Amino acid sequence: MATLEARGVEIAWSARGEGRPFLLIHETGADGSVWDPLVRVLAAGARAISYDRRGWGDSSAPQDYGRTTIEEQSEDAVSLLEGAEAAPAVLVGAGVGAMIALDLLLRRPELTGGTVLIEPPVLQLLPIATEALSEDRRRLEAIVSDRNTAQKHVWRARIVLLTADGAGTNAIMRAAGVSKTAVWRWQERFMAAGVDGLLRDKTRPPGRAPIESGRVAEVVRLTQSDPPHEATHWTARAMAKASGLAVSTVQEIWKAHGLAPHRWRAFKLSTDPAFVAKLHDVVGLYVDPPAHAVVLSVDEKSQIQALDRSQPGLPMKKGRAGTMTHDYKRHGTTTLFAALNMLDGKVIGCCMPRHRNGEFRRFLQQLDRQTPAKLDLHLILDNYATHKTPAVKRWLKRHPRFHLHFIPTSASWLNMVERFFAEITRKRIRRGIFKSVAELKSAIIDYLGHHNANPKPFIWTKSAGEILEKVARAKHAFESVH
Repeated sequence: MATLEARGVEIAWSARGEGRPFLLIHETGADGSVWDPLVRVLAAGARAISYDRRGWGDSSAPQDYGRTTIEEQSEDAVSLLEGAEAAPAVLVGAGVGAMIALDLLLRRPELTGGTVLIEPPVLQLLPIATEALSEDRRRLEAIVSDRNTAQKHVWRARIVLLTADGAGTNAIMRAAGVSKTAVWRWQERFMAAGVDGLLRDKTRPPGRAPIESGRVAEVVRLTQSDPPHEATHWTARAMAKASGLAVSTVQEIWKAHGLAPHRWRAFKLSTDPAFVAKLHDVVGLYVDPPAHAVVLSVDEKSQIQALDRSQPGLPMKKGRAGTMTHDYKRHGTTTLFAALNMLDGKVIGCCMPRHRNGEFRRFLQQLDRQTPAKLDLHLILDNYATHKTPAVKRWLKRHPRFHLHFIPTSASWLNMVERFFAEITRKRIRRGIFKSVAELKSAIIDYLGHHNANPKPFIWTKSAGEILEKVARAKHAFESVH
């Protein structure tokens, strides 16, 4: 047997075999030779190291041997593991040797690759375990009782607490609702890293290497330029082919940089030379209407088609949307004249076959009849030619309570009645089936009645200054590109 000096004593030890190291720690009343049968078995595929604990067999003992502690014995094992270059090793301890192995595991976990405890003196181990857990128990119980703690941390803490209370593996599995391997994993993690080890997951290597920043920048640059092939915009597959990346990688890069080449937004900047003056006039009527007057947003929704589908559609059911044929039968058109009251949200409307100046004058007469005669009427209109014909001007001259306010050209978004037209189109017209113009007109009039029974006014929120700032930003962006 070889010898090794450890803290003032000579430790006799021997090693047999090659492979994963096993350190065999004998119990009281024996020496390292007690492991000979096991050493012969292990030596066939592992490195079995046995030794005589201080004061036993061929190992020496200090004069005050009677005061030798488990901690000193475990330090001897540390010296042996380091001297024999056998760390990390599987610790196999019997009797008091099991206590030495457990102490070494708790204090120097980096030197251990596993433990096997054979008939440990439980009555002596319990005080050690209780003392080791006394401070950690409070933290573990706080984790379990905190309602804001992540559930994975709760059941990990519960595994350790149940283990400290002496519960068996099967009982812990039932109480924590986890598998046997999970119980073993977190018991081992707690012994190696304490409570902090339960609160963090081990780092894992990424599933794939991150994309180089230069390649990401190249994808962004190409996306913001025209594609070289005959297309108006990049697709994910085309970009993947051009850049040599996967389609999913291209999509991730676009998402991270807020790029969506398949999407576009329509815009129109008004070129009306009186844009600012008209904007202040119309917005002023919305946010600060004049006293003793009614503000009406007026427009025509022309060419509303009475469409009948070529075949009946299927109704909606679970897992299937309602269906409608793409082709249709056209039975004619009508025009909806509408005036939205900005105060209460009610709509005055009527349907006419055409939208010439004669129809517009008839609608003005309807407004004259259906509004209080003592109040002025401020009408917000677009620049359609029928609103400015000599016949209309003569009618307005005979009815001085009518005041027309025209929105700027190419600025229909400023006319609030357009919002009502969007509502009636979406809710009643687009998916409707009409076998005649009369059916279409009846549906529109019914919708107006339903709307006016419980009207909700549209509220204008933007000031003229905010709109002008946004228009200025749009012009600056447009000029910087072109």
